[in-house]
Amino acid sequence: MDSDYYLEFENKFRGDRKVILEGLTKYDPLIDIIIEKIDHPRFLDIGCGRGEWLEKWDKNKIESVGIEEDLRMVELCRDINLNVLHGDALEILDNLPKESFTLITIFHMIEHIENEKIMTLLSKCKELLNEDGVLLIETPSIDSLLVSTKTFYIDPTHINHINPDSLIFNLDKIGFKSSKNFYINGGPLQNASSFKITRVLNGVAQDLLTIAAKTDHSANRLFSEENNYWKANLNLAPTTLEAAIEFDLDNIRFRQEIKKIEDQISKDNKREIQLLKEEILYLKSDLKYVLIFIRNLKLLLKPFVKFIRYIKQKILNLFKLLLNKFAMYISIRKIINSRIFLYIFKFLVRLLPKFMKNRTLYKIDKLYQSNFLSNRFNSQLLLHYSNSKQSKYYYKLIKNRMSNKET
Repeated sequence: MDSDYYLEFENKFRGDRKVILEGLTKYDPLIDIIIEKIDHPRFLDIGCGRGEWLEKWDKNKIESVGIEEDLRMVELCRDINLNVLHGDALEILDNLPKESFTLITIFHMIEHIENEKIMTLLSKCKELLNEDGVLLIETPSIDSLLVSTKTFYIDPTHINHINPDSLIFNLDKIGFKSSKNFYINGGPLQNASSFKITRVLNGVAQDLLTIAAKTDHSANRLFSEENNYWKANLNLAPTTLEAAIEFDLDNIRFRQEIKKIEDQISKDNKREIQLLKEEILYLKSDLKYVLIFIRNLKLLLKPFVKFIRYIKQKILNLFKLLLNKFAMYISIRKIINSRIFLYIFKFLVRLLPKFMKNRTLYKIDKLYQSNFLSNRFNSQLLLHYSNSKQSKYYYKLIKNRMSNKET
């Protein structure tokens, strides 16, 4: 593999040096408690990489030593005057003085080695810490689905998914006191609505921080209630399960709100239906008296209506009788059949009440239509008679027979 490969890889995926240094400030309150009342604290950073952690504390005048296997990164650290030892960490640790360090840090290194070597590394760290010493480990959080299935494998040298519970068990077995895990560095959606399922995937902790104290005394200083203010700076983030629980709780609250709204709508609808029923009953009660009035009015008007019908029928009969009488006289019938009389008569009929007018006009039209057809047929018969000798013969014969009968 190219000697510059891992340095280029770090530059590409770890990020800008200044950004990393700013991110490390989250540990400041914790470090303040660890080095409190210690005259000459000493730090050891195993797998120091580009040396950001060493640079931070070198500026604060704290003696710090780093261990790094990649030669190009060792040269980079030494170029900025950082104290870095080159080589295999397990071998170098054997040559360092026992109980000589206040703080040992291992940032994103144990996921690169096998479990057996991890146990050896942790045991050596315990030997190198002084009585007030603290071990701080940071590694990718396999609790995150995106980390454990995707981003963990960006680095081809990652070979070991670190189980947080197993790590605590091993630390306790080695002899560390009050070892604790903290889930930190949430994904981009950490502060998004907990009602988003994407937050469960990309808003949970991406890294696991494990803190182990060598003695009960140092553990009490770190984890006592009066000193736990440093936790607020750690950029703590929810685990996948915690994010899922928050999602479920929000979902339950949302469903409860929907149920509450639906119940209120149902209640309002029932109230509206009840009001409508009451209004219908009220209208029925009022309508009953209206129907009684209309029925009584019909009974009261019935004789009058019968009388009007009787008068109407009498007038029509009289009119019919007069027309029949007038029709017996040829001169009157001619006048009646004339168009002038028709127009005058229709005008007069229109002055009658409606119940008489329509039917009378209808009968007049029928009468004149019948008269028109009769005249036309008579004209046709007369024309046929004048042109037919046979017709004249029969007419003469019928006339003679009629004369003989009269005599």
